[in-house]
Amino acid sequence: PELVEDGVNGLLTPAGDDTVLAAALVGLYADEEGRRRLGEAGRAHVCERYTRERFAADLEDALLAARGPVA
Repeated sequence: PELVEDGVNGLLTPAGDDTVLAAALVGLYADEEGRRRLGEAGRAHVCERYTRERFAADLEDALLAARGPVA
């Protein structure tokens, strides 16, 4: 859910609900255009949000936060 917007760049199903997951997969299997649209949107979202620069900046922020205040 941190990465996927349901119906926009992927599909979300409730954890542990095999029936809903199976229905979502069957629906995707039957909808070639929907699969293409979700796949393209998912890839674009990841490419925009998760660049090397962003990863490095997030890692630096996490390391600085873990270090705590400098005296």
